[in-house]
Amino acid sequence: MPKIGVYICHSGENIAGAVNIEEVKKFAGKLPDVVVVRDYLFMCSDPGQELIKEDIRKGLVDRVVVAACTPKTHEPIFRRACEEAGLNKYYFEMAFRPYDLCLACATHVLPGRLPIDINIYDSDGNLTRP
Repeated sequence: MPKIGVYICHSGENIAGAVNIEEVKKFAGKLPDVVVVRDYLFMCSDPGQELIKEDIRKGLVDRVVVAACTPKTHEPIFRRACEEAGLNKYYFEMAFRPYDLCLACATHVLPGRLPIDINIYDSDGNLTRP
């Protein structure tokens, strides 16, 4: 069975100011095969990446899911971190992008109260868990 680690970035207040990180953590912790759920102020920073690497090196996780800023700039950072810790970089996935353009415009929403639906899709794009 895979041992999945879910890592949620606050992106300072960019994400944490609009998304209730604790609720996302609770949700992720209930998903099958998820054994570690962590959040950090800036997951893409060296200390944030080190959290992931340490969990991989200790054998706590063998799959990594990160919720952070756009994969365009951040996906290579996290893939490299996984590889540096000894994990195949393709066992990494960006779960969702909580700081998309629509979220960036949601600054009028009270902190942590942006209504977000969390959906889980399989590798074929079929909704598996609403």
